Amino acid sequence: MNMMAGNSVEDCFKINWKNNLEFNVMRIEDGSNKVFKVDHPGIIIHTGNTYVEDDIMTVDFEMSAKNLDPFGVFDMQWLKDNNRQGIPMGYVFRRYKINLKTEEITFHDILAPEFNSNGFPIINPTVQGKKHCYTYITEMFFQVNKTAVLKIDHCNGDAITRWEEQGVYISEPYFIDNPHSEAEDGGLIVISVFDEKIGLNRFLMLDAHTMKPVSDTKLPIRLPMTLHAQFFPKAISQGLGQAPVFI
Repeated sequence: MNMMAGNSVEDCFKINWKNNLEFNVMRIEDGSNKVFKVDHPGIIIHTGNTYVEDDIMTVDFEMSAKNLDPFGVFDMQWLKDNNRQGIPMGYVFRRYKINLKTEEITFHDILAPEFNSNGFPIINPTVQGKKHCYTYITEMFFQVNKTAVLKIDHCNGDAITRWEEQGVYISEPYFIDNPHSEAEDGGLIVISVFDEKIGLNRFLMLDAHTMKPVSDTKLPIRLPMTLHAQFFPKAISQGLGQAPVFI
């Protein structure tokens, strides 16, 4: 009801930091469920990939790990302040490993910025549920008027390659796999960005391997920075009488 009344995100979500995390794991083949309890709290916002290898379940989370406001960057008064400072939000991109036999749970933080957040982790959808090397995630450092798309290489010490541009605000990226490539990073990262330098949006395609633009189109419209995105391939969109659609 608070959200319908137009109140801020902070007013709509009342978070209890006294409760620790619990992971519920369901086996697909028989529907059986088991609860794995963690010794600390946290607010999980988005989930990256999950896979099981030798009874170890690996799962990546974008989450707030400290008792801080996890939605601070959506405060309109802060966003309108040209002299705004970074907001400590306790955000991390964290990898948990759950031993399905012993129930031991370990974790490490892949990203842990001091201010603001990283969000919207994506992977090549063809490796969903399988061991993967690459995660792509958005870096939202609004206090310095900059956002970025990071490519994290888990197979090489979580090495980072990035695309960024000053004065550009990125909506959620989307990975489009190249069906003619066997490489996990063979494909495109497509993003809509608002460019404050021209007051309009641009539609970019990044080479997922190099993280360099291969297409950059200025759009004749201005859109706010959105949260989520979706891509409908040609086979689906043509059934609706349209070319491929990115929303």
